[in-house]
Amino acid sequence: MATTSRFGLHYQTLTDAPDGAALGQTLATDVDAWLCRWYPVDNAAARTAITSPPEGFGVRQRDDGSLWIYTDLGTWAQWTTGTGGGGSGGTSAGIGLLVGEWSASSTQSFGTSGSEYPVAFAIENRALSGVTRATKGVGHKFTCNAGTYWCSASVRFAAGSAGSRFIGLRTDDDNTQYWTAQGQGGPAAHTAQFAGPLVLGSTTALYVVAAQSSGGSLATQPTSGSQNPSAYVKFALTRVG
Repeated sequence: MATTSRFGLHYQTLTDAPDGAALGQTLATDVDAWLCRWYPVDNAAARTAITSPPEGFGVRQRDDGSLWIYTDLGTWAQWTTGTGGGGSGGTSAGIGLLVGEWSASSTQSFGTSGSEYPVAFAIENRALSGVTRATKGVGHKFTCNAGTYWCSASVRFAAGSAGSRFIGLRTDDDNTQYWTAQGQGGPAAHTAQFAGPLVLGSTTALYVVAAQSSGGSLATQPTSGSQNPSAYVKFALTRVG
């Protein structure tokens, strides 16, 4: 017997001896192995390489256990579980967005005017599957699985002498810069922010870089008081595809 390319379902060809009972049993056994099961792939690259998936096709990635559904828009959406619905306040499953958030735990000094530094985000407010944080010099970097994200960052510089303030989102090797924010700051505190889409075709390490040219050292201002986590020095990634 021959088999289908995706699920391996058996079917008879013209060269097979007619045997309806055997065909029925073999096909039922094939189907039984797939009932109530997500189609397994090794990683995001294998998922996006699937040829002509039908609308509603469900996939489970082995590398991180995430579940994905192919939508009527021709894109993959991640399946998540969230709170909602029902009179008893239970949980309901649905296609949703996964968000990761990291923030600063203390001030960070930018010593030499004009020098660039990785920004530190020592607090993991919310982990995101497929994103791993690690140290990079005095700051942190984030290794992300292939996919589509919405990214945002905020870095608040404390009050200091007048001069430019700059932040940007770069690859770990400094070959690509995705987003930037810059402007004149001082003597008052200055907040630099950016936000925008990020499409990664393969696993990529990213970091937020910052620099200032006040003529001397300048520190970040992670909070306006005792707030924790910081809303002033913060990095976020939302997985959208």
